Amino acid sequence: MSGMKFEAKSKEAKRLARKRYPGLIDLNARPSGPRHRLRSRVLTPRAIRKIADTLDSADQRDMDCRFSDNFQHAIKPR
Repeated sequence: MSGMKFEAKSKEAKRLARKRYPGLIDLNARPSGPRHRLRSRVLTPRAIRKIADTLDSADQRDMDCRFSDNFQHAIKPR
């Protein structure tokens, strides 16, 4: 009798463990690989902020150079 229960439980466990749709990609799985590891180190919020500050200062220098004689554009927008 106990063998029948065990067999039924193992069949149910196999049914539950079976992948429902095997061709789909799990979107919630954490990506692994060198690309993800590098992205998490290189594109930190601090690094992006530093890049943005550098680009903003370069844009401001360019505007100062181009429109220094024009009063409307020479004023800093900040």
